[in-house]
Amino acid sequence: MDKKNKSAELDAKEMLTSLWASVKQDRDELRVQIHLAKREFKDEWLLMEDKWHKVQQRIHLSSSHQSGVEHERESSNIGLKNLGASINYHLHESLSDLKSSYQKMRKKLR
Repeated sequence: MDKKNKSAELDAKEMLTSLWASVKQDRDELRVQIHLAKREFKDEWLLMEDKWHKVQQRIHLSSSHQSGVEHERESSNIGLKNLGASINYHLHESLSDLKSSYQKMRKKLR
């Protein structure tokens, strides 16, 4: 092998070694970022799941409460009906907040 071919071979090996080091560094950095993202998403998901279960309970209680109100006399239901409207308003707010959180997470995942 002459000096020219040997030099080209060394240059190719150096380029390959350099490329390997660069790809390895990118991979390692991405692995750390993905690991951190998993934690972030998991924490965020757990918070949203907690909100989901609270809203679900309130919906169940509200619907049970409202069906019970229908059987009561009209004069004694005025306060309960107002409470029902207030509960519905808060449920609507909570559901809107959850919907927004789910949409933000979906965008982050894309």
